[in-house]
Amino acid sequence: MQVSKLISKKSNAMDIWQNRHLFRLNNFPVTSLIRVFLELHPSSTFNQRKKHFLNFYKTFQKLKIKELNMTLLQAWFSRVQVENNLTEKTMHKIKCQMNIFFKWLKEEGIIEVNYLNSIHFRQNLESQRQRVILSPDELKEICQNAMAFSKDSFYPVLYTLIHTGARRSEVINLVWKDIDFENNMIIFSRTKNGQSRKIKMSLQLRQLLQEIPRKHQFIFINSKGSKASGHSVSRAIQRFKIRYPSSKDWRMHDLRHSFAYNYLLKGGEMYQLQAILGHKSIKMTVDLYGQLKAQDIINPSPYAF
Repeated sequence: MQVSKLISKKSNAMDIWQNRHLFRLNNFPVTSLIRVFLELHPSSTFNQRKKHFLNFYKTFQKLKIKELNMTLLQAWFSRVQVENNLTEKTMHKIKCQMNIFFKWLKEEGIIEVNYLNSIHFRQNLESQRQRVILSPDELKEICQNAMAFSKDSFYPVLYTLIHTGARRSEVINLVWKDIDFENNMIIFSRTKNGQSRKIKMSLQLRQLLQEIPRKHQFIFINSKGSKASGHSVSRAIQRFKIRYPSSKDWRMHDLRHSFAYNYLLKGGEMYQLQAILGHKSIKMTVDLYGQLKAQDIINPSPYAF
């Protein structure tokens, strides 16, 4: 369900809200209160991160507000963090987004305690995990080992991640209509920022995708014939790393970082990289990868004397 549809969904929630003195508000469904809040505060940032907002809405849609407690909320935050491989800093931002709604509930007397006040994420960690950058030779070795490791969708997913720099969710959500073999194009239509992007495929990636049997609308399927999930790919990578240990403790998102690094090192331009990775602004691309390019320029001086 899209956010716009959710907000415009027909409901008597506002009618009841306008006569709320006649009702026990703690018996209100969570979703009804969300719709009331969004209608009363249309410019709120509560639904700004649409993916997590919709996840929250769908997770708690069957509960009444009085049934929502800290245990359920903590479990939801933990699941979101693990499923999306998010940092503590990002989780704090998501909590702040959700807290707008819970502060309103507290101010209106609907809840007595704002449970989010007891959920904390570390914002100022002394040492953040460093990016792991893999060289082309290291990536080639990973691909060779992945081919020997698994015959299901693991190797094609990994290969596609390496060759496109795309996010995990963008790759596993690919369907066959997203692939234009005639023009060598791949379309990522289900993206983090909601904007689809079309990029050229390498000849090797095109050949790999052409060899995959079309048994499902989704390209990458598991051994049961269903769409491959992010969890299954993450678990497969953990098993893969145990069988093929490396001196670099890389994670799935490091394949995206490695793509950007090697692309710039090879002479690629920052604006081109922005388009390939699907960043909304060039500032984001420069902030993430500008230093990587600068530190690898062998002779930055324009002078010969």
